[in-house]
Amino acid sequence: INFRHESVKPFLSGFMISLIALGLITTNINALKWGKETKSNRDLIAYILTTVEFQNDENLARLYPDPQVVRERAEILKKYKLNVFASPRFSLEKLTLAEGTTLFHIDTINGRAPTQQDFQLIVDAQQEKTITISGWAADQKAGVAAGGVFINVDGQEDIPALYGVYRPDVAESFKNSHYRYSGFSASFSTLKLGKGLHTLSFKIVTANKDGYYVSKQIIILEIR
Repeated sequence: INFRHESVKPFLSGFMISLIALGLITTNINALKWGKETKSNRDLIAYILTTVEFQNDENLARLYPDPQVVRERAEILKKYKLNVFASPRFSLEKLTLAEGTTLFHIDTINGRAPTQQDFQLIVDAQQEKTITISGWAADQKAGVAAGGVFINVDGQEDIPALYGVYRPDVAESFKNSHYRYSGFSASFSTLKLGKGLHTLSFKIVTANKDGYYVSKQIIILEIR
């Protein structure tokens, strides 16, 4: 390890301790619930950090009061492949399109539930600075949770979702315990899309991560 690498470690340690501390804060005294909430907080922090390029200041402030500090230190973590950047981010580039469809559902987009397969939503960028999407997906053919979910923007860019959210309701509905962690959530800056019409489609990675399904549901966002 060279001197330059070593010199940044104390600098990064304090930053990462702050992130972990924020993720551990909870007032619930029930041990089981506390554990699940702690994991959820940690997963959310890791997700926001790994997708820093898609996030706005509001989301980054969840990690640290100064969003610019988060951006700067995230770049250092990336450079030295530390913490959540220790492993390469999963990519769809080498995956093939899987035949057919799979189980997939969008619960809400910015708190609104899609009412039809091709759903259009108007978003005021000044009032809604973040696009937040929640739902669930599973690899129906394999009978287990999927390998991940991505939101494709205008057929060009794939934004990863946080996958593996606890969904006991899905497992109960399909009588399949393997679907307990089939939930996903995604959050990204409204201004990242830019004003105008945008098409969002969804890619569901197969359980073995060698392919992906494309959902039939399309979301049209009009950013004003």
